[in-house]
Amino acid sequence: MNRLPSLDEYFAAVERGKVSALYSPDRKYVKFKYTAQAIYSSSWNHVTLHARGHVFNVSTGECVLRPWDKFFNYSELVLSDNSFTPIYHASAEEGMFFPQNNKSKTLQGELGHFIATDKLDGSLCIAGLVNGKPMVTSSSAIHSEHSEWSRKWLEGHDILGKLEPGLTYMFETIADIFLHPIRYNYEGCTLLGIIDNATGNEMRFDYVERIAQKWNIATPQRLDVTSLEDAQKFVSKLPANKEGIVITFENGFKVKMKGEEFLKVHKLFHGLTPGFLMENFDIETMTFPESIMSVIPEEFTDLKKFASNFVRDYADLLARAIGYAHLWNFMGLEQGTAYRKTRDLLDGYTKAIDASSKLFRALAKGAFLQSADFTTAKRLVYEALMKHEAQAKNYTTAVAQQRSST
Repeated sequence: MNRLPSLDEYFAAVERGKVSALYSPDRKYVKFKYTAQAIYSSSWNHVTLHARGHVFNVSTGECVLRPWDKFFNYSELVLSDNSFTPIYHASAEEGMFFPQNNKSKTLQGELGHFIATDKLDGSLCIAGLVNGKPMVTSSSAIHSEHSEWSRKWLEGHDILGKLEPGLTYMFETIADIFLHPIRYNYEGCTLLGIIDNATGNEMRFDYVERIAQKWNIATPQRLDVTSLEDAQKFVSKLPANKEGIVITFENGFKVKMKGEEFLKVHKLFHGLTPGFLMENFDIETMTFPESIMSVIPEEFTDLKKFASNFVRDYADLLARAIGYAHLWNFMGLEQGTAYRKTRDLLDGYTKAIDASSKLFRALAKGAFLQSADFTTAKRLVYEALMKHEAQAKNYTTAVAQQRSST
């Protein structure tokens, strides 16, 4: 039995910004999905891992749609020596999401045999019978353009009338109107998996294949790989028009592997670079827009680290700058002393903010920041960080060019 968090636990995570809560129009049902903040702060726990589009009856607390829990990329779990490192391990009562950290065993040796299937580049559709009627959702919304397209396709192929109560069905929706890096020569819903709502147990893939065959729809292609080493070799050779593979072990534990060529195309498709992120940084909320963060895969660890560091550095530098302005004003320090103290305390950014900077002049004067000054300080700190990142990039480029020339 894989225990789900209570509604109170979910709503507490919503308050902390780690999970979003989306309601049905009649407010009878609520869907939970982990946020970009949870992804980029690696806030994985019993609640966020169980928030991948799970839908609950608000009055009873019953889970009426129970998709897969969050599962990770192979490279996030496995070390270079092929031993594994858990991101999160729940208690026996909560169910095991990740194996115990035992470096004497490999991931494969701990969890046994697996099957590998093709990973499609579409949109997840979650469906099931709720109070006797079919509910079709996406992972992030109860009603959306994606879910409505999927509903119409499933209705048109007489699928919704074949759903069994107490089960959650997951499909990958491929449709030309929804832009993805990979373009397919067909449209439709592919049956990915089926989960028992009460226990959280996933049906074996051969059962899923039989159901799909009975319904005359597709399932992901099984792949002929029997070891993790073979899987890694297989993925390394995938072309750009193949996203990767999903590995499912006998106990239901899942990992995914994505092809390097696909990830290159994905990054170009969404224009995902540190510069692009910085240009879209919101200095008022001190965050990156959800619309951008939601399309960055967890596999892009460089961007994940950059985004997390940028937000941290911005908040830290802003707090220091405002605090110093008030401090110098209180102490009545003369301009030169104030400048030197500020320069020393903002260690690491002295190249970005030099003596002629507006921010340094404001700090050196010991100005007491009013609300308008606070907005100005935010903008100036943002400009300082942008300049700092540009200088760091130029330095890295110059070093690389120097090494290549020698």
